Amino acid sequence: MAIDYDHLRAFDIPEVRQSYGPAQVAQYALSIGMGQDPMDLRQLAYVGALAEDRRAMPAMVNILGHPGFWLGRPETGVDALRLVHGEQGMTLHQTLPPEGTVIAKTRVTGLVDKGEGRGALLYSESRSARRRPARCWRPAAAPPSCAVMAALAGRTGR
Repeated sequence: MAIDYDHLRAFDIPEVRQSYGPAQVAQYALSIGMGQDPMDLRQLAYVGALAEDRRAMPAMVNILGHPGFWLGRPETGVDALRLVHGEQGMTLHQTLPPEGTVIAKTRVTGLVDKGEGRGALLYSESRSARRRPARCWRPAAAPPSCAVMAALAGRTGR
């Protein structure tokens, strides 16, 4: 089945509001291996062990305000069983505070057909309520907009 370029570009991905605090920041840090060395004060600040110095790992922006697996919804027209996540990157515009609320809106910013039977590349971005990118993915071959790339099996119909 061909992927409808215009449909995906206009697809409404619901806004996500998510609050996080010291417990979520510590869980994330522990899940990526921070705190393994209890004598390393640099790591302890990320796992909540230092009351006077609490920090959030910058990469946590990749999970905050995430809309979930929206490409798996049947109304997208994408065959989710043939979906492959190709790469992801981020641009940080400021330090992530150790607690707060994120309001994020994700949208499709581009779609590139790779040819018959080779799939397509999907680019998307998430923006915070302040209209600055909440997380911004830019693959090496991406167009100038902030983007996340996923390889979609199928054709765009373009």
